[in-house]
Amino acid sequence: MSELNKSSQAIKSAEKHGPDKLYDLSTYKPIESHSLEKSLLLSSLSLRVLDVLKFIRSKDFVTSTQSELRVDEQEADLGNTTGVDEKEITIVRNISLALLKSERKKLLAYFDNLSGHQLFLLYDNDKPKEYKPTLTDLTKYLIALELMLEFGGKSEKYVEEEKEHFFTYLNYNGEDPYYNDSVKGCSLNIIGDFLMLIRSGFKDYEFEYTKNKMVQLISEALIATIVCIINTRWKESEEHYVKSMLLNCLHYLSDRNPESFKAILPELRKGIAEKIQSLKYPSNMVKENLQWFEKKIIPAYVRTIRQLHEKEFDTMAEKGQIIYKSPWGYCLVKDVSKQNEFTLSRPGFLWDEDRGDFIMHSNDEVYRPIPLKSFILVEV
Repeated sequence: MSELNKSSQAIKSAEKHGPDKLYDLSTYKPIESHSLEKSLLLSSLSLRVLDVLKFIRSKDFVTSTQSELRVDEQEADLGNTTGVDEKEITIVRNISLALLKSERKKLLAYFDNLSGHQLFLLYDNDKPKEYKPTLTDLTKYLIALELMLEFGGKSEKYVEEEKEHFFTYLNYNGEDPYYNDSVKGCSLNIIGDFLMLIRSGFKDYEFEYTKNKMVQLISEALIATIVCIINTRWKESEEHYVKSMLLNCLHYLSDRNPESFKAILPELRKGIAEKIQSLKYPSNMVKENLQWFEKKIIPAYVRTIRQLHEKEFDTMAEKGQIIYKSPWGYCLVKDVSKQNEFTLSRPGFLWDEDRGDFIMHSNDEVYRPIPLKSFILVEV
């Protein structure tokens, strides 16, 4: 785990000295109540970055920016046009390959830093005990999702030796062992680890405004996470990753009460549809994956939480099936012995080079199958 420790120390050092640190509002006393609390929260650099990213991705920003560019272009090229054909007015961006690579390097550095921090909180020997993700953790996670949605599939044209080329910031597809240089890799690593990190819930805050902000951001995280996952082409061999991530997303970011979940479902569907509509570079699989999510994942989740609510547990499962078991959430049964000793897999567990999968390990990194007497078998 030397690479993990090295990454963790670098992140801890950067957070200690860097400006991107959200105030821990629970340490403040409500001297001036609502106004002080709100001003402290709004001063967060992470939240400001998130707001800017969401604005840049909005259609209003794109429309207004394009309009301004057209006006500037007209003013600049007025003497060169014939006044006959509007198509003569074009927008040309002269970007070098070096600049594009530099921008991509910064993008991937953010993903790697966040991923390393999450791994530290989950698996490092020096990780804080009984840690619950903070508003800062949630905000930085949302920033990663917005970056994935903004740059996934995005290409820029550049000219080199009088030839036109295309540069892609973030490919959708990636191959195992899944690095953070593709939407698929970021989904499996950053989303998978975040959903593992929030199994015990989020940090409790004292101020009402902060509590409301947490509720708002959790709702945004639910929708953005689902859209990031379904906006990717997954192989048949990766389908169990998608199942466990979507089920864990619903379990930890939505509602676990069957009736309450049924009540919020229309609003959830509306939010997902609006998020998909806002995508600048939707993949050609997003509509098909959305239908699969509606027909398979949502019904499976409803059946599971109803069974959990009624305390109806199963005792037998086969290799290749999905089960729910606290405290690990929804996992694939990678293998099971006759003695009901389970090898479990899901994004959020450490990558096992020998097995080529995300496998749950003990702290000493030696995997031992887990004896399970009861769980919920998920029909999906």
